[in-house]
Order: sequence, then structure tokens, then C-alpha cells
Amino acid sequence: PGNPGLIAAIAVIIGIALAGIILWLTGYYTGTEHKPVKHVGETSETGAATVILSGISVGFESAVYTAIVIGAAVYGAFLLSGDVTVALFAIALAGTGLLTTVGVIVAMDTFGPVSDNAQGIAEMSGDVTEEGAQILTELDAVGNTTKAITKGIAIATAVLAATALFGSYSEAIRNAGKVATEFVANIISPNTLVGVLIGAAVVFMFSGLAVNAVSRAAGAVVYEVRRQFHNNPGIMDGSVRPEYGRVVDICTRDSLRELVTPGLLAVF
Repeated sequence: PGNPGLIAAIAVIIGIALAGIILWLTGYYTGTEHKPVKHVGETSETGAATVILSGISVGFESAVYTAIVIGAAVYGAFLLSGDVTVALFAIALAGTGLLTTVGVIVAMDTFGPVSDNAQGIAEMSGDVTEEGAQILTELDAVGNTTKAITKGIAIATAVLAATALFGSYSEAIRNAGKVATEFVANIISPNTLVGVLIGAAVVFMFSGLAVNAVSRAAGAVVYEVRRQFHNNPGIMDGSVRPEYGRVVDICTRDSLRELVTPGLLAVF
């Protein structure tokens, strides 16, 4: 039930809104002025291992919120109609709305390689000032962000398209007989697919929290070891015994505290 024109218009608006949210969310997790990238930069103070761990954990975390946003768009389009077929059509229209931003997306996709090549050419020329190098580095960082945004939009479009394609798949199963029809009604509906999407995202959230816990504990250990080397130079020549207990205490205490959140996530 409902006005078909209104359903179609709202579905397209949902897609356009999804594009804007994906753009902001990806920019937040990849922009140099925001907390996630700054946090990754700070972990580089304790070595390559911790910066890799923190980068991976941020990547896992960003995937979760992206999945939730896409799932919300799919479910929003699904709620526009009580009929599964119409709902799938609304989801397809949401994908069309998402693709109305294709002009901006192509422009951003082009910016990344241009800024990246500009920095490479300037460095190879050997004729670039410190100020110019700083500007080119910032442009390169923005180029990485725009590339990430375009990938986020592409992923969102693919999810919406795949969800809509379940319509033709369900029709083929429905023609197979009564039992198959019941299977379609329970499994192929978009709201069930949203549940699958969120369920898969939980794995990434758990992994991100666990990896981040390891990164923080490792950083704490590095700082403690540096403190001991600084305060007790004799450790290097063997004349002073290191305080092993403090490092063991950090590992034990942090492992217990940091795993509370992933543990609660698994339970919930």
C-alpha cells in the first residue's frame, strides 16, 4: 500500500543520504585532522609494530560502522512497503539515489592519483622547497582520503545492488514449489539480510577491539622498557637486573582490563 511515486522518491532520498553519511564516515576515519588517524600517528612513537596494529584495529572498526549505516539504509527502504517485492525495488532505487552522486565520486577518484603523482614528480626533480613538500604531503593525504571515500561508495552500491538481486533469486526459488516459497519468505527478506550484515560486522568489531588492546599493551610495555633503560643504563651491560615484574604486571593487568569490552560484545 502507498503512493508508488512517494515510495520511489523516499527510496532515492535514502540513497542520497547514505552517500553523504558514507562520505563523512570515511572522511572521519581517514582524514589527518580527525582522532583515528591522529591516534595511529601517536602509536608510531613506540615502533612499527604498534602503528601497524593500531592501523588494522581502526580499519576493522570503520568497517563496522559502515556496515551498520548501509544496513540502516537497506532496512529503511524495506520499511517503505510491506510487500517484499516492492521493498526490493525500493532498495534498488536507493542504489540509484546513491549513484546520483557519481559526478562528485569520479572527481574525487581522479584527485588521488593526480596529487600522488604530483608529490612523486616533485621529489624526483629534487627542486622542491620544504614548504612545497609539506603542501604536497598534505595534498597526498587528502588524495588517500578521497580514494577511500570512493571505495566506500562503491561498496555501499554493491551491497544495495546485491540485496535487490535477491528479488530475482527468490522468484526462481518460488517457482520451485511450496517448501521453497516458505524458505524465501523467511530467509530472502531484506530485514533478514540486514541481520546477517550486522552479525558479520560483529566479527570485525571484536577483532578491532582485540587488536587495539594488544597495540595499547605493547605501547605500554615499550614505554616501560625505555624508562628502565634510561634510569638504569647498567641493564645493557648486564650489571643491573631489569625489573621484569613491572612488564609482566603491565601485560597481566592490561590483558584482563582490555578484554572486558570484547568479552561483553561476544555475550551481547
